[in-house]
Amino acid sequence: MMEYQDQRGFQKRQEDREIALLDEQKKQREFERKQQLRDRFLKNIQAYDTGSKTLNEVTGNVIVRAMEEMIPLVELLDNPSVSEREKMKAQLKLQNLQQLPENLKRVTDFYSSQAQMYNEGVANNRLWRDPMFERAFQDGFQNVAVDLDENGLPIVGFIDKNNDGVNDVVGVQPFEEIKNMYSPFQFQPKFDYDALLKDATAKIQPETNQTDDGNVQIKTTGLPKDKATSYARSLFVQADGSPTPEMMSVARERGLNPFDVNDQNSVVNSFVSDMSLRTKSGREETRKDSALDWERERRLAASEKKAEDNPVSLNVVETPPIYKEANRMPAKGYKTVSLTNGPVVNSIVVKGKTITNPRMDSYSVFKNKNGVNQIVAEISYEDTKGASREVFTGGDTAKENTGLRLKTKVVVLTQEDAVKFARKIGFQNTNEMKRAAAVAVSESSKGSQRPKTVTQNGFTYTWNEQTQRYE
Repeated sequence: MMEYQDQRGFQKRQEDREIALLDEQKKQREFERKQQLRDRFLKNIQAYDTGSKTLNEVTGNVIVRAMEEMIPLVELLDNPSVSEREKMKAQLKLQNLQQLPENLKRVTDFYSSQAQMYNEGVANNRLWRDPMFERAFQDGFQNVAVDLDENGLPIVGFIDKNNDGVNDVVGVQPFEEIKNMYSPFQFQPKFDYDALLKDATAKIQPETNQTDDGNVQIKTTGLPKDKATSYARSLFVQADGSPTPEMMSVARERGLNPFDVNDQNSVVNSFVSDMSLRTKSGREETRKDSALDWERERRLAASEKKAEDNPVSLNVVETPPIYKEANRMPAKGYKTVSLTNGPVVNSIVVKGKTITNPRMDSYSVFKNKNGVNQIVAEISYEDTKGASREVFTGGDTAKENTGLRLKTKVVVLTQEDAVKFARKIGFQNTNEMKRAAAVAVSESSKGSQRPKTVTQNGFTYTWNEQTQRYE
């Protein structure tokens, strides 16, 4: 009996060893199968050097986790009892995990460039400091955490590790945003106010305005306020009323609300004021020559007003003696045209000298030594010797010397000056003036006959042969 029991025990132990061996062999085969799957799908999952020890640790940890998640996905794909929908989801996640190193590199490159841009911008005074960004990236990348979402794509979290026993999540960003280069941190540009002013004053140049106050000419130079205000408003406020980046920067520097209309107006007005201080300005007063210029301008304005109220009238007459005295008798076939309410022009030039505000009293046609017919005119103008004007002071009348006296002379007009008078009279050109002075006596002079009608100052006049004048 004892012998039987020993034999039976031996057999049982032998069976157990065989079962254990089979189990071990089964486990070994399973291990080898998984190892083959691991080698097949994980051979491209390799960590890379990010240039930061902290980031290397973060990316290394997430790659290890990805490798752990890939084996079950492969087994799921080999399981015939799993639905096609589940297999498609598994296949998508598996592909994303296989591309994890590439995706992680995009993540780390993006945030490395963000950190570099921020640090350089703050150091160069081009960006305002961003407390949220600095909390997220304090001490480099130690607060950056990378995980995987349900599709096997990296997801980034920013943890505020401030040693208070609590990990505060500052922000989370999915991979899709990172891939599209979208940053959750919007850095605020910092503008140099003096540089903005310098640029503005270079674009809005000073302007000069001239006014008259009696016999004093006032010339002011300075910033054109309307143009400056328009420029400043477009610089700081957008068309819809929202602030520009420049307004955001200036308002932050001054502790103002960039969205408040009153604060916006304050920035615009102070900017225009500062532009004015940087713009060349001045005031210059010029006294006219002992009222001479003032008197001339007054009389010119009066004559122009008189011309409006009393249109010029023409009358062909015998040539006055003053033409003979000046040795400027009309050419053959021409008489003299006398002008009532004769026109006044601003100035003419006679033998190189300028005559100001001359009035034409009569004119004719003179043939010069080259045989060219020119307009010759009797003019009157104010000379600078010994005239006076009445001045009323407190009911009394006094005489004030203006240095002006009326002078009359006959001059040959240049073509340019003749045109000035012609248009004032109402002629289109000097040829019409000449025809008006022509004497219609023979066939040979038909080409020089005066026009039957002349339009002047809006009125039409007809030549009367009996009275020898336009009526």
